[in-house]
Order: sequence, then C-alpha cells, then structure tokens
Amino acid sequence: MTMTNIEDGRFLDVNDAFVSHTGFSRHLAIGSTSTDIGFAKTEDRKRMINILRTQGRVRELELDLHRADGSSMTCLYSSEILEIHGKKRLLSTAVDITKRKNTEEKLRVMVEMLDTAPNSIIVHDYEGRFLYANRKTFEIHGYDENEFMSLNLRDVDVPESRSLIEKRRREVIAKGETSFQVSHYRKDGTTVPLEVSLKFVNWADRPAILSIATDISDRIQAAMERDRLTHAIDQAGEVIIITAKDGSIQYVNPAFEKITGYSRKEVLGQNPRILKSGQHDEDFYAQLWDTISNGRTWSGRFVNRAKGGELYTEEATISPVKDATGTIVSYVAVKRDITHELVIEQQLQQAQKMESIGNLAGGIAHDFNNILFPIVGMSEMLLDDLPPGSVERENAEVIFKAGKRGGDLVRQILAFSRQSEVKKMPIRIQQVLKEVMKLSRAAIPVNINLTQNIQNDCSLVQADPTQIHQIAMNLITNAYHAVEPGSGTIAVRLREVDVGSGKTAESELLPGRYALLSVSDSGVGIEPATMQKIF
Repeated sequence: MTMTNIEDGRFLDVNDAFVSHTGFSRHLAIGSTSTDIGFAKTEDRKRMINILRTQGRVRELELDLHRADGSSMTCLYSSEILEIHGKKRLLSTAVDITKRKNTEEKLRVMVEMLDTAPNSIIVHDYEGRFLYANRKTFEIHGYDENEFMSLNLRDVDVPESRSLIEKRRREVIAKGETSFQVSHYRKDGTTVPLEVSLKFVNWADRPAILSIATDISDRIQAAMERDRLTHAIDQAGEVIIITAKDGSIQYVNPAFEKITGYSRKEVLGQNPRILKSGQHDEDFYAQLWDTISNGRTWSGRFVNRAKGGELYTEEATISPVKDATGTIVSYVAVKRDITHELVIEQQLQQAQKMESIGNLAGGIAHDFNNILFPIVGMSEMLLDDLPPGSVERENAEVIFKAGKRGGDLVRQILAFSRQSEVKKMPIRIQQVLKEVMKLSRAAIPVNINLTQNIQNDCSLVQADPTQIHQIAMNLITNAYHAVEPGSGTIAVRLREVDVGSGKTAESELLPGRYALLSVSDSGVGIEPATMQKIF
C-alpha cells in the first residue's frame, strides 16, 4: 500500500508489504514518484492519472510493475482519493498476482494441450460436478461445451454405471487411481462404451478427480466381428486350415475334423503332409509351394487320406497371408470335399452314355422296324394264299412268327430308348383322374387323407391318356412317400388356367388356356438345392 501526494505524485508513505514485495526501501521510496524509482512505467502512470481524472478512482487495473532488482510482477492496482487532516491524498493498493497469472498461463497451455488429446478428459469434484472437459468429451457425448458443463456425472452415467460412482470415488481417494469400463449416455439417448482411468488431482487448488476415457466402440465392434468370423469359420462346411510360414498347422475348423477324422489337438503343430495319399508326385507339391511362397494363390485338387485310411478328393485354394509390410506370415487353405460330387459326376456320365446308347438303339430299332414291315406283311399275304398243311404254308408261318417276334423286340428297344410313339388324342383329364384316384385310394393307407378338387367342366386336352395316367400316379406316389412316416394329407386338383401374354421367367408356356393338374401334400417338402434341379 502507498500514500501519494496528489499534486506531484510523490510517495508520502509505503507499508512493509511494499518494501518486502518490491525490494525498494522506504527511505528511497518516500519523496520519490513511482517512475523515479522505476516501480511503474511513465505510460502506465499517465493512464492511471487519466482514469482518476475521469472516474475519480482506479479499480483493479492490471499492471506490470517492477521490483528493485528489475524483475517484473503483475499486480491488480487500485487507487482512491481520500481526505486526511483536511488534505487530499491518494491511497493505492497493489495485489501481486504474478503467481496466479503464471498458474493461469500454465493452465491455459495445459487446456490447449488437453483439447487436442484423442481421449475424453474430464475433471470433476467428488459430487460429480464437472470442472473441466476437453473437446473430445463434447464430441463423444454429442453436446456443445455449455450444455455438457451444465450436467453432472450422474446425468451421463447409465443406470448400471451409476451404482459404481460411490465405489470408484472411494477407490480413487484410497488408492489415488483406478480403472474400469463404463457406459455413458449421448445427447441423442444412445450409449457409448468407455474405458476409464480415474486419478486424484488438485485442480485450481481444490481436490478433484481426473477422468481419462477412451471410446471403445470400435474395439467392441471389432471383437464382435472377430467372434462372428470365428463362428462362421467354425460352422462352415468347407475345410479351413491356417498354417505358419513353415507349414505347421496353427488352426483347423470343425469341418476339418469331420472330414479327415483327426481332432484339432492331434494336428496342431503338425504339417499337412500327414494327409498325403501318395497319389501325387513330388513335383506336384513343389509347384504348389513355389506358387504360394512367391505370394500367389494356388488352386487345384488333392487326393488325401483320412485318419481311417479312406481316400477323399478335395478342391482347394491356398493363399498367402501378408502383414502390413507385405511379408508373408502364414497361409490359409480353404478346401471342399468333392468325393460325392465326383461319384455323382461319374453316374451322370454313365447316364449320358446310356442315353447315347438309347439314341443309337432307337435309330437302329426304327430301321429294323422298316425292314420287318415288308417281311411281316408279305408273310401274312402268303398265309392267305397257301393251302393249309402244305410245307410252303408252314414255312410262311415260321417267317410270320419270326417277324412278329422281331416287332416285339423293336417295341422293347423303343421303350428302352423312350422313342415309342405317343398317341395323342382329345381327352378329358378328369375321367383319367377318377380311375387314378380309385387305384390310389386302394393303395394308400386310410390314415392318409386323399382329397380331390377336380373341375368337372375342364375342357378337352390333346394328350396321351396312358401318359397322363402314369404322371398322376407318379405324383400321388411321390406325395405318399413324403407323408408316409405318419398321417398327412394329399390333395389332387384340376382346373383351367389362363396364361397371360408373353413368356415369363417361371414358365415357357405361350399365352392361352391350359389345364393345370397339381398334387400337393403336407409332408416335409423338397430341399431348396433339390428344388433347383427338379425340372
């Protein structure tokens, strides 16, 4: 504190705090002005005088004042004119806020650093009132600064997390720090999972809790995706093998165990050569390793040997797995057992061979039939012309019978090749179905309900009645097999339908009126894979 003469600005008195804070002696200060001793700058003194003249007093003006050693200190300067013993004097006070300013500056720098941090940083008191939060906190929670700072920790903690507030408060006071996972509400009502570390700190000279939180949504999502991928691999029908760079097995899925007969425990650390069947030479494996070790994918077929000794064929794709630098760290093989498919393929090839034979047989049969026609016809005419009992008639009968047997053989060949002539005629399908229903009812057990919905006025169709009869019987028999294990219902329906203009994806029928014969049942149905091949 100082007392100053208003007329010339010279110090009349200074207190002990002035002497101790500034280093100026009372003897030096009294009788001098603040600028004479270097306590204040000339421009600052002029500014204070102007404020006094206009406002009559100075209220907490922030000034940089100087000590006797030349160092500066930041002060809040106030002045007021007082009348003492009939004379006006200027009473001034200066509060040294240098330490506070330094603290504020450090805090400002720290806050700037915290605002650029990738984590949510919150400082709150023991009651959960927010004292500070950085920009990442507002971003994670979806609030602006004013909105968030008006909240309490209890406002953002989800109910399950609120129960932890008191527990973690006690832990951080007792231990100085603690860590755990928690969930917070966002502004939109959704929640965000956080991994939180709490630490006891002093914030602006008051005890507080520092919370550093990391949004672990991506980590949890990645873990969920990893779990889904693991489950998918475990449930895949294809064999999946992961090996180290040296070929030792690191992982096999359950499909591997099912197909090879080896358990996962038996093959981990082993080389896939335990499956070698001896069906491939060394060049085959050398080419495979040359391909994948050079970073390329190999595709082909293996004949391998299962644990029980049986051979199986698999279609495989083996790919190298690279790290971020492009270095091969492991290999992954995806294999599919095609043994059954190869058997089916062989059967199909056999069926195609039989079809070719049938076509050939059908062609021969037609030609043979053309040869037999005059033989049978002419021998039949000879029988009419030759007298009974004659040797010639007996010879003609032998020719006629041989020709008839040849005709029977032709019909058998045509039946085998499915080239026998179809006799189409105008028929009513409902009449054919009545006979089919009678036969079916007699053959199907009574615990299976056989119903019919036949349109009596369904128009005539051009068809072979024998084939329609066979088709209906086959469909009903198939339906019976579908419901045979227990009771069920088989429904036979006939109705006229109109097919619209143009062919559709479901039908190749041209526009017009058709008779629709359908047989349905309450059985297990047909698997989708089979349904795709049914026609």
